[in-house]
Amino acid sequence: MSTTLTIPTPGPRTRLLVAGIGVSLFLAATAMPSLTPRSTFAVDTASTTPEHTISVSGTGTVTLKPDVADLHLGVLVNRTTVKAARADAAVSMTKVIAALKALGIADKDIRPRTFRSSPPTTTTAGSTRPGSPASRCRTA
Repeated sequence: MSTTLTIPTPGPRTRLLVAGIGVSLFLAATAMPSLTPRSTFAVDTASTTPEHTISVSGTGTVTLKPDVADLHLGVLVNRTTVKAARADAAVSMTKVIAALKALGIADKDIRPRTFRSSPPTTTTAGSTRPGSPASRCRTA
């Protein structure tokens, strides 16, 4: 007794579907290496070894006392005349400069900054401010 096994053959639509899947898998497998990320170096670092290498690491701390200060010093005087106000402002500023020098500040580090002088003024209420103010400022 012989047994016959009959397997139905797939139709044309099924054969095209299977062939399409097979071709897609083949193309995906062959294209995969070209889709991976590549090195951005001019020379492939995996195939070459560096000829010269310098590696440096370190930590440092610096602690020091401040040796510079920026001071703006001035005097303001009011006198009846501009000449008297200027003279008294000069005397007062000379004393300030002498005190700075006594602290050890060099002449080159003491610089004139501003000088202002103005005549007596009348306020909006009609009163006059007596005297002439003069001010001198120095930077040390």
